[in-house]
Amino acid sequence: MNFPVLPVRCVITGLGAVTPLGRDLSETWSALIEGRRIVDLSRAQSPDMPSVARVSALAIRSAEQAISAAGWSRGDLASDDVALIVGTSKGPVDAWLAHSFSTSSYGLDCVARDVAAHLRLGTGPRLTVAAACSSGLQGLIRATMLIAEGRVTRALVVSAESSLHPLFTATFGRLGVLASKGRGCRPFCTTRDGFVLSESSSALCIERASSPGGGLAIDRVVLAADATHLVAGDALGVAMEYACRSLGLDLSVDLIHAHGTGTELNDSTELRVFERALKWAPSVRAVTDPFPNVYSHKGALGHSLGAAGLLALVLSARAHQTSIIPPNVPMDEVSISCDQMKIARRPVDRPVRRSVTIASGFGGGIAGVSLLSG
Repeated sequence: MNFPVLPVRCVITGLGAVTPLGRDLSETWSALIEGRRIVDLSRAQSPDMPSVARVSALAIRSAEQAISAAGWSRGDLASDDVALIVGTSKGPVDAWLAHSFSTSSYGLDCVARDVAAHLRLGTGPRLTVAAACSSGLQGLIRATMLIAEGRVTRALVVSAESSLHPLFTATFGRLGVLASKGRGCRPFCTTRDGFVLSESSSALCIERASSPGGGLAIDRVVLAADATHLVAGDALGVAMEYACRSLGLDLSVDLIHAHGTGTELNDSTELRVFERALKWAPSVRAVTDPFPNVYSHKGALGHSLGAAGLLALVLSARAHQTSIIPPNVPMDEVSISCDQMKIARRPVDRPVRRSVTIASGFGGGIAGVSLLSG
């Protein structure tokens, strides 16, 4: 599915996040700018909400932040004109595995039910999207589709993941995709050897714009799939290149928020795809202007699986708001030459007018979103 340009203008009005480095988006952002990082499996700084599964508590807290930032009232939330979209790859699996398999209260839709009940949402559309590591970003795309179809004018999009059960950590270990203990995730580096599992949640409020300009808009969205391998992407990056071209990736983009898992195949494939897309795109930037910055938050925050894609977009939106791009940490020699891109070791002060965020998951699912500051 490819919308070259969204048929209606959707703007982001509120953001929220809970991560291993922060109880909210502000704390997380400060930690990223300071260059802090996790090096081993890490849980998010979750609030104590014993009445719901841990993953739901994470989702609720990030949703509350986004709603507060958007200024939505209780009346707004109770309206049937608000959709709730949740992205998660495994839902409350930790809680589920701790009980008998006959327990019915821990289904995949548990997060959406808990968020809706806590926030006292109306009877607008609700959807849970489970698409591996692209779940959160695919959830946002579904929300834009609901707005474009005229089903609603507002949507709360939430993504949360809490699946650090030994069953899953051992499984990822056997797949050979986890970083060596104590080394952490090292996206784009020659010394990378995998990612670090972590928890996170993020949320954003989007609305159908009432005017043609202003605000931070979701410019284009794309869904693609390479479907070449159960747990590895296409080494040629054909579907990912299609996604990048559909998003309008060219030299006018200031920030490319890559999937950047720190695994051997993913990072080199992504960088080559970005270079090809930039090479063949129309030249729209003067040679004296800076090239796009490539960033991956996984070096700092680890890989939160189904929640990672939406978290990446929330951080991209924050870069738009603050005109700062966090540093890639840690960073030693970059794995391939990047003649038309920058991979910075320190925070970058630059206006972010256009950004592209990419997420991909096991099974080949790819999602992409571009943002445009009005």
